[in-house]
Amino acid sequence: MNQFGLSDAQTSAYLAQQITSQGFIIGANEIFWLSAMGFLGLFIVIWFCKTTFLAGVISIILFQNLNDLTSKCINVNVVDIKTGLGVD
Repeated sequence: MNQFGLSDAQTSAYLAQQITSQGFIIGANEIFWLSAMGFLGLFIVIWFCKTTFLAGVISIILFQNLNDLTSKCINVNVVDIKTGLGVD
């Protein structure tokens, strides 16, 4: 670096700055990988968790409500069709 007009102290400072900035980039990359592995690990744990009784009850209630809504919509449509055709 002396041929570019930098003294030994300036060269050391420049290299220290470059090493520090590269270290920050590598550190950020490592944090990204660590969080990705943590996310995948938690995903696998949640995937294999046993469902609780409460979750089963909630899903049954929601499924029944969905069936009720669907049947009401279908009944309304059937009544509208019968009325339109003149069928009692």
